This record gives sequence, structure tokens and C-alpha cells, in this order.
Amino acid sequence: MEDTMQQISDILSDIPSALLQSDPFAMTPLHILALAQTPRLELFQVLSSVDPALSARDQFGSTPLDYLEKNISEGGLQVTRWLVQQVVEQKGAFLGLDRWKQELFVMKEGIERADCSSTRNREIQSLLDRLAKLEFLEVLSLAELVLWKIKLGENTLDQESIDRESSRIHCGISILVGNVLPFLGKE
Repeated sequence: MEDTMQQISDILSDIPSALLQSDPFAMTPLHILALAQTPRLELFQVLSSVDPALSARDQFGSTPLDYLEKNISEGGLQVTRWLVQQVVEQKGAFLGLDRWKQELFVMKEGIERADCSSTRNREIQSLLDRLAKLEFLEVLSLAELVLWKIKLGENTLDQESIDRESSRIHCGISILVGNVLPFLGKE
């Protein structure tokens, strides 16, 4: 089995896009593995290195995690727990506020304690929705900081007259929020 895993890993290092190839139903290899009667954690650990493959949607709009959520076998539960852990750790690492990170970890623990698949599925969806919102807020904060820094940089000639708060308020983030975000489906 180790030889097979090594061969898969070698192929992925040579052709990273192999996990993004899809069948006529737009299902990637991770979708197909998620549908297995007993998904193998080892395979997901090797294959999950390509992040877009984890969030790829098939023609029905489902991700591999969506299929895993419905798998009530012990292997399915094990892979689901591991995958949720990976998502929380990888995406949570980029969040700036520790309380946001802590909130995600608390939500993840709620998923692990869920006693039935419908509760677990709701908890996972709630975690993914919250994560999307936190990522959005993080991007907005970073955009504001960049615009603010640019605004402060414009006033470097006269350092004593820089009003940091006024520069922040007038940095242009309101233009971005008002004119760009509606096109991204964000209010």
C-alpha cells in the first residue's frame, strides 16, 4: 500500500492538475473517492494536497466534502473529521483575530460531538458558512489597511500634519465596498 501511495504522490508532484481532471459529471477523483462505500483516509491525505480539488464542484454543485457528509460508515466519518480539521487549520491560520480562530475550533469540536449525520451536516455547513464570512471580513480588513497605508504614504512630505484617523476614514475603502463588492455578490 505504501508503494501505491508513493506512486500517487509522485504523479501529483509531476502533474498537479491531475486531481482537477473530471469525468462527464464534472466529478474529480476526490468526488469519486468520497462516494466510496468506505473511503480511505490515507488516500485523502495524499490527494488533499491540491486545495482547488477539495473545493471543486461537480455538475450537481457538490464538493467532495458534501458527499463525505452523507457517508455514515466509520471510514466516511474518519475522513470527514480529518478533512474538517484540515480546512479549519489551513484556512484559520490566515485569520488575523485569535477570537475568530478560536470560534472555528469550537465549531469544529461541535461537529466531532454530533451524534447523527443530519446534525453533523448542519454543523459542517454552519462552520463553512462562518469561515466564508470570516475570510471575507479578513480580506476587507486587509484591503482597508493597504488603502490606508497608500493614503498615509501620500502625506509623507509633511509628517507632522498627518492625521492618521482622518486618513483611515478617507482612504477609499468606501469606494471599494460600494462599487466593487456588489458585483462579487457581497453586500
